[in-house]
Amino acid sequence: MASEQTTETKKPIVADSSSIEYGSGEVRPVIYIDPAREAACRKKFDTYVVPVSVIFLVLATLDRNNVSGLEVLVH
Repeated sequence: MASEQTTETKKPIVADSSSIEYGSGEVRPVIYIDPAREAACRKKFDTYVVPVSVIFLVLATLDRNNVSGLEVLVH
């Protein structure tokens, strides 16, 4: 029994060669981002980066509070 393999072709991020002209005269290509790939990327970001950022914010707040508490005790 042979297993079926589905070959999925991934679309490039830049889908067409049309361009948009901005006010500064700069011309950039129109970028197409696949909604499914964007959702997967956002889910990875939310899973890995956001919790670490929250932990760092909590640690920074605790550090600030401890330093100000030391200043009160020293003076």
